[in-house]
Amino acid sequence: TNAMRVASTSTQFFKSAVANTDKSRIWLNLVSNNEGIAQTLVAYMPNATVGFDESYDGRQIQKEGTYVSSLIDNQELVIQARPTFNVSDNVKLGFTTATAGTFAFAVDKMDGMFANGQDVYIKDNLLKTTTKINENPYSFVSQVGTFNNRFEMIYRKSGATATNFDANSVIVFENATILNVNASTAFKSVKVYDISGRTIFEKNDINANQTILNGLLPQQQVLLVQVTDAANNVVTKKVIF
Repeated sequence: TNAMRVASTSTQFFKSAVANTDKSRIWLNLVSNNEGIAQTLVAYMPNATVGFDESYDGRQIQKEGTYVSSLIDNQELVIQARPTFNVSDNVKLGFTTATAGTFAFAVDKMDGMFANGQDVYIKDNLLKTTTKINENPYSFVSQVGTFNNRFEMIYRKSGATATNFDANSVIVFENATILNVNASTAFKSVKVYDISGRTIFEKNDINANQTILNGLLPQQQVLLVQVTDAANNVVTKKVIF
């Protein structure tokens, strides 16, 4: 009834928001062609463990296409909760792609100690590099497949940081009857030879980490694609095109 109403009051019925001061979280995006295509979340909180926690962890339900996961005993997770943060911790990342090309790991957002200056790195065990991603993404090239031992997320710099220009860092693939050349670092030229050693295509002054080879017609033949970087290191890849 009206008698039950209060004519004037400053009392707030709505509960005030409580900050997540006990949590430190990082949302990591997998990026292709400058667009985010998948995301995984890693959270540090007091009640979590390094094992699978039914109340906190979320299994990866995507099993096709291109996606990123964090791993616990090779179990793919889209959300992983871990105990209170320790700078020596490392999180294994799983990466699966249905298409070859250039990809990147980029921070979408972060909170807790990550928002207060804690560094985050991607360790690439294939290329032996450790790259800080707080401000800039880590770009890499990959063939088709699932790679559960290549990447880790760590919180202090370790290992070699020089980027190698070798067979692991260069991929050549066909897309819509066009040959694509991608590398983890910039390269200056590409030459294409047939199996007899005859030069059938050449492209210079590229100075980028990717290019397309226009003018080559697919003939289902074996080709040798020679890629040269600025320091004159040479990588040769064999393709059927």
